[in-house]
Amino acid sequence: MAEYVAGSRRVARGAGRFGASIWRPFAHASGVLWLQITGVFFALFTLFFVVHASQVYRAAGWNDRHGVVYILLAILFGWFAVSSFWRANRKQKKG
Repeated sequence: MAEYVAGSRRVARGAGRFGASIWRPFAHASGVLWLQITGVFFALFTLFFVVHASQVYRAAGWNDRHGVVYILLAILFGWFAVSSFWRANRKQKKG
């Protein structure tokens, strides 16, 4: 009876290791991909705010406060984009 219990524990341990060996690379790759996708979206928002800031500047100069807000938002989203790609690069090297 003890042999069957020990055998079932080995099977359970082996199944757990097999599951972990399948799951870990998938979770790692999907995490890196998620950071890169969010970085692209933040870069698109940055581009949007830069374009609108330049349009406001050409229309009214720095007299319009919207231009300053657009520039600040572009800097903020630019930082989010850069940091997202930086984190993805660090995560990819780590795993």
